[in-house]
Amino acid sequence: MAQTPGLHVATITGYDGDYPLLRIVSSVVVPLRATSESGYSVSVPGSPAGNRFESVTGWKVNRHFVDVPAGASAMHLKLTAPQGQASAAQTYYLFRPDGRSMQPRYAVRVDTKNDKLESTFTVSKELTPGVWEIPVTSERAAEISPYNLEVRFDGISAPHESPTKFAADSGKAPGKLTLTNQFDRPAIVDLKGTLEGCRKSVTESLTPDKDTATIPINFSKDFGSVRIRIRTSEEDYMKFTDCAINLYDPDGHAIGQDGLAEPEAELTASNPKPSADSVACKLEIRPAFTHANKEDSASFEIDIDYLYAHPVAIDAKRGDVASTTLYPGIPAVVKYNINLKSPAGPDGSKRIGFVRAVEKLSERSIVEVLIREE
Repeated sequence: MAQTPGLHVATITGYDGDYPLLRIVSSVVVPLRATSESGYSVSVPGSPAGNRFESVTGWKVNRHFVDVPAGASAMHLKLTAPQGQASAAQTYYLFRPDGRSMQPRYAVRVDTKNDKLESTFTVSKELTPGVWEIPVTSERAAEISPYNLEVRFDGISAPHESPTKFAADSGKAPGKLTLTNQFDRPAIVDLKGTLEGCRKSVTESLTPDKDTATIPINFSKDFGSVRIRIRTSEEDYMKFTDCAINLYDPDGHAIGQDGLAEPEAELTASNPKPSADSVACKLEIRPAFTHANKEDSASFEIDIDYLYAHPVAIDAKRGDVASTTLYPGIPAVVKYNINLKSPAGPDGSKRIGFVRAVEKLSERSIVEVLIREE
């Protein structure tokens, strides 16, 4: 049985005399495992000290596999260049347990020529249980890049969202939520919150005959941009070959474009006329159905987030302080207040924001809770 972490491949060949009749290829992945004994952290190589490091040759991929421990809420990646070594090691994509890719907002890359010796990235709300793949390559095909890779986890349980009553006569919307540290090491955090804007959620069902959804996007000068998330089910995703997503300004010019390379997509665009009192744009979603079956249909869930030009801070505290230690197994009640002077959104949208626990040392979010107006 394979025990060394990595990808192991074996081939079984069946012969009739000297002639091969069949071959069965079997692949086994042995992931790195983060445990309480290791401080919920793993590294490549196992103990990167002294002159120990991994190397990747050009665009040949070094594939590293990491098992997400139970209760993990955040996975922190840190790619570093060994001391005194020239390196341009990088990770452009991560792969989820189901095989789908996830591209960080920016490449996780070191570049010693430009004094960038370390690069980090955190996966939080997208984190799912199972084995994740972290591929590492070098920037150019003909170079060898040494590197160290560390993967560390935090485990803070929290509600997915906290619906909050916005009472207009009170001037503030109070709320509370509970954070619990599932791991057996303390987490020292700062509690931070931001009221980002207003959300409107719609559902569109399309067919081969009616294959275009047109949704109005109405800006006011209080909103500097819009963030649009589009989701469809795995079953519906298999019904079309591709899906075009376009956001048009009032003159018909595209100010945002994307496609559904997987069942979810996110598109962000700026207000094309930020000084205008109102700007009427439109979003178009157009899937290319595989078959012209009139009874076929695909459903799309769309969240339209109008983001404030000037986000509003949410006052979040445990007791009287915004900095606290989350001890293992002890629930921590966090109270928050939202100033209701923030502008209301268009089209009947509701205010949204996030309360986050940010690790004090690394300044990386280890858990976030959606705050949603009821």
